Amino acid sequence: SSMQDATELNGVVFVAADDWMNRFDTQSSRWLQPIYLGTAVNQLMNDGSHVFIASESGLHQMHNNGTLLQTWNSSNSDLNDDSIIRVDSDGSTVVGITGQGQMLRVDLTGVLPSAAPVYDTAAVDLALFSNTVHLATDTSGVLRYDLANDSWLTPWISTGVNDANNVPVAVTGDILYFGIPGYGVARKDLATGELMSPLIELSNSGQGSATAVLPNDNIYALEADGSNLYIGT
Repeated sequence: SSMQDATELNGVVFVAADDWMNRFDTQSSRWLQPIYLGTAVNQLMNDGSHVFIASESGLHQMHNNGTLLQTWNSSNSDLNDDSIIRVDSDGSTVVGITGQGQMLRVDLTGVLPSAAPVYDTAAVDLALFSNTVHLATDTSGVLRYDLANDSWLTPWISTGVNDANNVPVAVTGDILYFGIPGYGVARKDLATGELMSPLIELSNSGQGSATAVLPNDNIYALEADGSNLYIGT
C-alpha cells in the first residue's frame, strides 16, 4: 500500500498506509500485527511516549504497543471539523490543527479541559515549543498561541519592505525600535525576545488600533533620550 507517513518509537516503526497502521520491529526485523484505523492519515508524530495520529477522523493517541488510547474530534470537543492535518506534542500537551482556522489543544495531564481556539486564517503547519504554539500560515505569517495563558501573542509577519536604504534604530528601556520606510516603527522587547505590535500610521478616519499613532509611515529618524522616543516622519 502507499505509505502516508511514518514515525519510530521504542524500536518500532509505525507506518500509516491505506486506513491501516503497520508496525515494523527493528530489533527482530519483522512486521508486527497491523492495526485497522479506518481513516486516512495526514501525519504521524511521537513525543517519546505515545504516537499521535492526525487523520480525517480526528486526532488519535496510540500506545507504543499499538493500542488506540483516545480520540478527539467534533463529537467530544469543540472542533467544527474532524479533519486534523498536522499535530505536535511536548509530552504534556498535544495540539492539532484542522486547516480551517481552528486549533485543538489537549492537556495530557488531565488538569485542564480540551479547548479549540479559532483564528482568522487557515494554518498549514505547527510547532509546539516552550509552551507556545507556532502556526504557519500562507498569508498571515506565523501565528503564536501562549498555552500558559490561553491567549494569542503578537504574530510574526513580514513588513513587505526589503532593501531599505535607511532603517534608523533606537532603544528606550528594554524596547528596540527600528523605523522602516513606508511601514512604520517595528518594536522588539529585548528582555523577552518578543516582537511587539508595530507603531503604524493613523488611518484617515482616525480609527484604528492603539498602535496606529503615527502621522505618516515614512520614517526618517529615531532618537531616544533615555525615557522618550522621538520619531522623524
